[in-house]
Amino acid sequence: MDRKSTTFKRIMLLAAAALLLSACEAAAGNGGQPAAVAQTVATATYAAPAPPATPMSVSVPPTNPPATVVPATPTSASLIAQAAPPTETAPPPDTAVPPTNTAASPPDTFVPPTNTPRPKPTRTPRPRPTSTPVPPTHIPAPAPTATPIQAAAPSGYHSSLGSRGPAAELHSDTWINSGPVSIASLRGKVVIVEFWTFECINCQDALPGLKAVYNKYHSQGLEVIGVHSPEFSTERDIANVKQAVSDAGIPWPVPIDNDFTNWNAYHNGYWPAFYIIDKTGTIRSVRIGEGNDAGLISDVADLLKE
Repeated sequence: MDRKSTTFKRIMLLAAAALLLSACEAAAGNGGQPAAVAQTVATATYAAPAPPATPMSVSVPPTNPPATVVPATPTSASLIAQAAPPTETAPPPDTAVPPTNTAASPPDTFVPPTNTPRPKPTRTPRPRPTSTPVPPTHIPAPAPTATPIQAAAPSGYHSSLGSRGPAAELHSDTWINSGPVSIASLRGKVVIVEFWTFECINCQDALPGLKAVYNKYHSQGLEVIGVHSPEFSTERDIANVKQAVSDAGIPWPVPIDNDFTNWNAYHNGYWPAFYIIDKTGTIRSVRIGEGNDAGLISDVADLLKE
């Protein structure tokens, strides 16, 4: 049973008790018929079981009392007030504390729109790249101009080839293709002194180019002397050297230098090596190794002009 039903029944019982008390008072004043009053109260109480009656002290008057004493009875209102249950005070509702959001940004401030039009962005045209031709890294060399050898050299011409000192005289007990030849006897001519050996592969590769220079400039004053300085023991055999000269078709004089007398006189150290001597007997250029055909032609042609 809930609290409201219990409170309601208590109030009804108190009201019934108050009616009963009033009926008793009326009965006492009228000579009393309590049974009838009790019946009336019983019918007016919704047939609910009456609560236990509060004992009341009813003073029965003596047969011949001098005066009727009626005890003070509480009023129905006071009884109802005393019997009323304590009023339950509902606890105050929880005070809702609004959450504080420190990270929240302040409300946006409304800025009224202005009628000033925004300036339009101006476009600056980009400069177009200009195509500058890049010069080629490889500049082709101009084609050499053929200078006829027969043309007369200018008066007082002197080659740009520097001096390397006087050429050493050649010494040998054995000469192939000629008798002994001296550098002094060749004054007025351009001379190529070659140091070679017939089994040297580099000397064999350089021989065609040397032949071409000799055949081209021999009639104009070029002489070639092939000093044979052997590298291996088989190359010391003079018969082998003569056979190699014949097989190669070498037309110029070949002195045998088995003891390296001429090699040391020229301070040489290579096979093949070419010493170009001018008309005065002075060494003007030295070419080492194979592949010097163009250099030999240039040196000889230049010195022949002097």
